[in-house]
Amino acid sequence: MYLLSELGDDGRVWILATFVEATRRRRSLGWTLPPLMWLGAESAFVNLGLKRVARRSRPATVHEHDFRLRVPSDTSFPSGHAASGALMAVILSEDSPAAPLWTALALGIGISRVHVGVHHPSDVAAGWAVGAALGVLARRSRRWFRESGAGSS
Repeated sequence: MYLLSELGDDGRVWILATFVEATRRRRSLGWTLPPLMWLGAESAFVNLGLKRVARRSRPATVHEHDFRLRVPSDTSFPSGHAASGALMAVILSEDSPAAPLWTALALGIGISRVHVGVHHPSDVAAGWAVGAALGVLARRSRRWFRESGAGSS
């Protein structure tokens, strides 16, 4: 669980997953830009916005001397790992045979955050909800962009 939790740090696994999907779909590197922009926007929204408003303390089980993982220094609600995971699972799963993998990875990372003691279950549930909502928004905006002809030169 510690490894799974660490995979979600800084969105690294989702950046890699985006490049994997681009390669699998035989798309140019330009295809990766919108999902990665959404990942950055989600991170800013959760970490600089929602967490500062909620200001919920981390669970009492967080020990500063647990060297198996990086102990977050920010507030707990909502889980940024869970939000990033849900967002990217929704985006990357569109028309992808790897959808179950992306979904399982997002769920696993979220659950791991509770298991390792850095989040309350409600932090993760809220993170999944925020991330999934942003993922749906990202998919709809991408469709609108294509259908409106705004993306054609």
